[in-house]
Amino acid sequence: SWFSKKKSDDKKPDTRVTQNDKVILDLKKRIRDIKTHIKKLDVKEKGSLDKAVQYKKAKENTRALMALKLRKMYGAEIQKAEGMQFQLEKNVTQIEEAQVDVDVYAALKLGDSTLKSLQSKINLP
Repeated sequence: SWFSKKKSDDKKPDTRVTQNDKVILDLKKRIRDIKTHIKKLDVKEKGSLDKAVQYKKAKENTRALMALKLRKMYGAEIQKAEGMQFQLEKNVTQIEEAQVDVDVYAALKLGDSTLKSLQSKINLP
């Protein structure tokens, strides 16, 4: 009927955000930030190379050398940022795998207790 109370079977799945979810979201945000930073550094690195070529054509060897050093510095920063990105992605994967392990363990534990309960009903004195 229209005015009856909802049955207790109509429960929605648990959609609360856990601490693990918050950590994973934070790590993924940081990964996106690093990717953006890498793109910016890549543009600067390519710009430095272009400047070095221009300076070399203009026979300004000192400036060309400085532009190449700048390019090398940007390349090192890109490698450093890619290393950080890799570590963060590895961390996210490890957390997700650990959560799956916890869920599987809980399911195994529940299954074991259910099996013991059923077996105890069979072995009545």
